[in-house]
Parts: sequence; C-alpha cells; structure tokens
Amino acid sequence: MDEAIKTLYISDLDGTLLNPEALLSQSSAERLNELLAKGLVFSVATARTAATAADLVKPLNLSLPIILMNGVAVYDTKTKTYVKEHPMTRETVQEVFKILEKFNTPGFVYSIVDHKLMCYEPPKLNARMAAFMEERKRDYGKVFTPISSYDATKDKDVIYFTVIDEEKALAKTYEAVRKLPDVNALFYEDIYNDGYFLEIYAKGVSKGQAALWLKQEARADRLAVFGDNLNDLPMMEVADFSYATANAKVKVKEMADLVIGPNSEDSVVDVLEEAMPFGS
Repeated sequence: MDEAIKTLYISDLDGTLLNPEALLSQSSAERLNELLAKGLVFSVATARTAATAADLVKPLNLSLPIILMNGVAVYDTKTKTYVKEHPMTRETVQEVFKILEKFNTPGFVYSIVDHKLMCYEPPKLNARMAAFMEERKRDYGKVFTPISSYDATKDKDVIYFTVIDEEKALAKTYEAVRKLPDVNALFYEDIYNDGYFLEIYAKGVSKGQAALWLKQEARADRLAVFGDNLNDLPMMEVADFSYATANAKVKVKEMADLVIGPNSEDSVVDVLEEAMPFGS
C-alpha cells in the first residue's frame, strides 16, 4: 500500500467490532490502540447513542469523533460534545407521531439539548421496548424521561425515533412512515434478541453521509468500512472498499468487497493489521 495514501477506516460496532456478547474484547482494544499509536486513522459508526457507544469505545485512544444513531449525530468522546446533528422538521415529527398513534406503536423519541441526549419514554411500552429500556438503564446508566403523550416533545428538536417489536407488528408502521417525503426509515433485525428495530430520522441522513463527512474532516484520501447489518449498507455504498463479517446478513456480504472472519474473533483488527503499511 502506498504510504502517501491516507485511508480512514470506520467500523460498525454490534456484530462487527464487538463480539457476540456486545463487548469490545480486550485483545481487540489492545491491538487497536497499538495501531492508533502508529498512525491508524479510525473511528466507529453505530445505531447506538452516546450513552452506550461512548462506554464501549472508552478503552480506545480515538482521536476522531464517532458516528451515532445511523449518522444522525457525530460525537466527540474527548470533549463529550456533539459536533454534528440532524434534527427533523417539526412538521415531519408531527406526521410520525400520527402514524405511531394510528398503529398503536410506541416509540422512543430523541433530542439533543445543550450537548445532552434526551430520550423520551412514551406511555404503554410493549414488552420488547420495556426490556430494551431496562437493559440500557442497568448496564449503561442511560436515562429515560417519561412523557404522558408525544405532545410533551412538541417544542423539542427531535432527531430520532426508535421502535422495537416483532417484524409483523411493525410492518404497517414501517410502510406508512417510509412514504413520508422527508423521512429515512430503517427496518432491520435485532441481532441479539428476537425482534426488529424501526429507526426514523431525517431524509438524506445515513451512516454513509456521516462517513463521507468524517473522511473530509480527517483529510483522508480513501474510505474503508466494516459492517454486518442492513443499516451498514449506505456506508458500504460510498466507501472505496468495504468488508463484511462472516456473520453478516446475506445482502451485506453480497455488497462487500471482501468477507472477513466472524465477530466472535478479532476479525476487524486482523484486517487492519494486515492492511496498514506499518504492519502489526
């Protein structure tokens, strides 16, 4: 590899850099830090919020900010500030609320206030969303703010919705939301539990667009990415080279330039050590 060519490497977290227990292995962290110290240009892109993602990458000596919520926000883990965010229009948010209420679909609502992510908890959560909330509270100390109705957020700059349920229960909501002109809707399987995620945010926003922005900020010549799930496809579409883990969804493996080992091994770091001009 030509050392004059600067490549930004971006990895998804769950199912990719993280192991099946949703953790960054000690060996991956140690080896990644060795590469970072030698000049590796690296960051992560995830559907997670800062409340969980920042803790997961805390062992890494990252110099670049991380991409959160499928590209809706970019977060500096050193200063604990959001360097980029994409709010939805108030009109679009109201249209989403109408659809959620029509299909009796509860959704977590997110906004950023003074560099703090607020997660609003609607009434009458389904079982999967309640379990998700309790796990986030227990394992990461994530704070959820209860609201009596969606009207409580009408003066907020909403950036994101997360809905969790079984595939069949969410299908009609997804079909209705995806028809809104100013919305991106991602509908994909939860790799840890039985269920599906429906994530709703502003049109034109994606992991891919955030990755291109970060590439420019890093003054990199090339972009190489790692992923496993359908929300990684926009990032793979814009990359100069893409890798899929062996455990990735079929569609992701079909799009990738190379399929690597599974996330049960340190497969991302293995590739990085081989790809970097200075070796391991």
